[in-house]
Amino acid sequence: IVAADLVALTASIMSTVLIRQFFNADYELSLYWRLWPVLGLFMVVYSMFGLYPGLVSSTVAELRKLSSATTLVFLVIGALSFLLRDANAYSRVVFLLGWIASLFLVPTVRSLIRNSLARASWWGYPVIVFGSGEMAGKVVRKLLQNPEFGLRPAAVFDHHGFPTSSVDGVPVFRGFHGAASAATRLGISRAIIAAPSGQISELLQLIESHANIVSHVLIIPDLIGLSSVGIETRDICRMLGFELRRSLLLPGPRFAKRLIDLTLTP
Repeated sequence: IVAADLVALTASIMSTVLIRQFFNADYELSLYWRLWPVLGLFMVVYSMFGLYPGLVSSTVAELRKLSSATTLVFLVIGALSFLLRDANAYSRVVFLLGWIASLFLVPTVRSLIRNSLARASWWGYPVIVFGSGEMAGKVVRKLLQNPEFGLRPAAVFDHHGFPTSSVDGVPVFRGFHGAASAATRLGISRAIIAAPSGQISELLQLIESHANIVSHVLIIPDLIGLSSVGIETRDICRMLGFELRRSLLLPGPRFAKRLIDLTLTP
């Protein structure tokens, strides 16, 4: 993913520089070759925005983060060129077109890389799935059907009796006692807890008992079928809550939609 971002950003900036050079033969092309260290700044800011290691939790959220991070870096570049009194040496058109091209190319190249490499055996992170019954099975099947998300189920640990010994080739083990050794043996640092309703106490005990085994724990409640788009987590008096925002019921988004409809409607 890092390599994909570097390729996309380099292509975006170089294409705009070359276009500017084509329309202005006296343009000093070498000025922009000096900016190659700026690519490192993109990587740092992308990392700060949580865009690495590149796991996709939500396409909409990733697009929002990419847009914000890319815009921030271009603003920093513009501000630095002004503070260093080099603002007149660089074309504002190049920065503007480079910003626009990056907003399009970076997510596009990321998507192409994921779709091309997602089926590779080394792609993504192996995860252990804790759950019971059909809930755990649904999670495993979703991950197998969408490998581009970057999580590969390696094993399922079920404490209520799974009807089969495997889920689409992923082995199922009875009980949680073997999870620690399996995670250590396979080098697994991530776990998913598929949490059926009514098992909160067991869920809390599971997190506590495996706190020193895996560094990342993803909890998926029994709400499969409810889209994650527009849902945000909320801490309400130390209770986990999910807020579903209906944007079109808010005055601002509703006015914007109405304006777009009036503009595009012939």
